[in-house]
Amino acid sequence: MLICANLPSLNARNHNSIVRTQNSVASISDKASEELDALINAQTALPILNFSFTVSDLKGMSNVHTNEVLLVLELSTIERLEQRQDRICVAIELQMSRV
Repeated sequence: MLICANLPSLNARNHNSIVRTQNSVASISDKASEELDALINAQTALPILNFSFTVSDLKGMSNVHTNEVLLVLELSTIERLEQRQDRICVAIELQMSRV
């Protein structure tokens, strides 16, 4: 879990930078059941709804759920579902290696 979650002065961008660093040690192939640390909405500083998922849940997200997360992250929702899910992996800096 996020080490700095209780620091009141931590702004959304700093929070997300820390989360990306923490998520970068997980990968799709070796930690499928590990829960990912969630990014927060950079505009509102509120948690992104439905963001709490594991590495394996990420690749099983529906079209609607995938688009909801991408829109909050201000990322494109165009292309195939798998490509959009990969875009979320990149946004949270999840290692994309597959064995």
